[in-house]
Amino acid sequence: MNFSFNIELVELGEKCHIYTVRIDDDEYTEFENFLIDDYVYDHLEFQSLMARIKYIAHEVGAQDQFFKLGEGALNDAIAALWRDNLRLYCCRYGNILILLGGGGIKKTRTYQEDEHLNHCVEVLQYVSNRIDQRINDGEITYDNKYKFQGNLKFEREDI
Repeated sequence: MNFSFNIELVELGEKCHIYTVRIDDDEYTEFENFLIDDYVYDHLEFQSLMARIKYIAHEVGAQDQFFKLGEGALNDAIAALWRDNLRLYCCRYGNILILLGGGGIKKTRTYQEDEHLNHCVEVLQYVSNRIDQRINDGEITYDNKYKFQGNLKFEREDI
């Protein structure tokens, strides 16, 4: 997997800032693609999931109980915000930052069995790895002001 992307702010919360990913100058971010999916929007738990995101951002921060942890590989930060079988995949950076990706309705036993959900997780794994590299190199930081700081624009990697 190799693509360019930008990290963009979605919600300035008092307890947690919410970000998302825009891939290759696409018209919509990964989170916007989730929001405009008719099946997702019509899901009985959609409004509840959106309210949960606002609650996390403004009231309590990104506490463990709101997430299905360990959704990706053992060593990555991929988690899922969820209600019933509705999944929105994300990366958590402590309790203060969330990076939202895509998601959808889980109809299979595991996300890996669903082509769309598996792709959502793989995109986030790639993005998370690139962000982690910049954090380790000191090019990106985040602090108690709940903000990513630094170069949030990622070009395609030279392979």
